[in-house]
Amino acid sequence: MKYKFKYFEEPLKYARFSDEPCDNCGSTNLCLNGTYFDSSEDDIESICLECLVKGEIKVELPSFLVERLHDQIKLKYQHISSYEIQEKVNRILEELSKTPPVPWLQFNDWPVCCGDFMRYIGEWGKEEFNFNSHDGNGKEYLFKLLDVSFQNQIEDFEQFWNEIGEYSIVFVFECMECEKRIAIVQSY
Repeated sequence: MKYKFKYFEEPLKYARFSDEPCDNCGSTNLCLNGTYFDSSEDDIESICLECLVKGEIKVELPSFLVERLHDQIKLKYQHISSYEIQEKVNRILEELSKTPPVPWLQFNDWPVCCGDFMRYIGEWGKEEFNFNSHDGNGKEYLFKLLDVSFQNQIEDFEQFWNEIGEYSIVFVFECMECEKRIAIVQSY
């Protein structure tokens, strides 16, 4: 069965899978590593894609992501009521909670753009940045995708570039409306 997710472009390539059977149904088919579900309940070891899609087990979303989404929707749709904003937020959160989790190193930092969560397009290394840049200069392309506040924290960009894949992981997202890309960096 082919799974398609609005917020995760290639889950079979970029999600983290487990050999353990699903904690919910016992299936051993396409089970996700439960570490990334951020569940406050029992420790989840493994959840199959089928149980995730059905919503039997969901990815827990931190409150700051809910606020981030709410603020973006309120900003984009200034003409709709508070009730309509909350309905839109609830629908989007429901869908993201049934999306395979990004294999975050530190915390769930899913970005928002144009009133919606962005689509996760992958964990990129130097090769992917070079390939996706218009001129083959992946280093410059990565710098443009970083938030300004993060750019300002980097003392030596050459060293940072060389540490990608060893000490830092770069998760890349794309807005489904304006196609803006954002890179989120997390370190070990």
